[in-house]
Amino acid sequence: MGLLQNPLGGLIIAVIGFSLLAVTLIWGMSPSHRDRRAHLFSALVSGGVVFALNMVARGTGVWRWYGYQLPLLVQLGMLFSLPAVLFVAVLAGYRRLAARRQRPFLAYAMIGLLLLVPVTIGGDLLSMSRGTLSFGKGYTIWHDVIVGQVLFWLPVLLYTRFRRIRHPAAA
Repeated sequence: MGLLQNPLGGLIIAVIGFSLLAVTLIWGMSPSHRDRRAHLFSALVSGGVVFALNMVARGTGVWRWYGYQLPLLVQLGMLFSLPAVLFVAVLAGYRRLAARRQRPFLAYAMIGLLLLVPVTIGGDLLSMSRGTLSFGKGYTIWHDVIVGQVLFWLPVLLYTRFRRIRHPAAA
């Protein structure tokens, strides 16, 4: 966290986020796989939702996080670029599940519950104990668990929808 609290560290994080996003965009625009654009678009929209959600939560006082004091460019790198790249990886995992399981949504749901719920609770408790995160306006860790689940499902639902629009017969 100390890295983020100085201008050079924040710039490094932003450059890493934007660099990873650039590589991801090059990968996603390649015509070698018919689902890549739906994959990329879903990840980018989901990253945009993460950024917008943070800006709304910040503006309303629901979330208080030390990173909101950083320059907007750094926040874009951290709250849009890095989540978008993470969503590309999450979707790659979902696509592997879909290729190998009869009920990929069920398997994905189990992963979300068994992995994401404890990580959200633990991460929130750790961040709150360090004083780097706090909630306001009645928002609780359980609300954060629900938001985490929605954000976990968003790229998969968008991907399956965009894939059907682009390739109705393949879906």
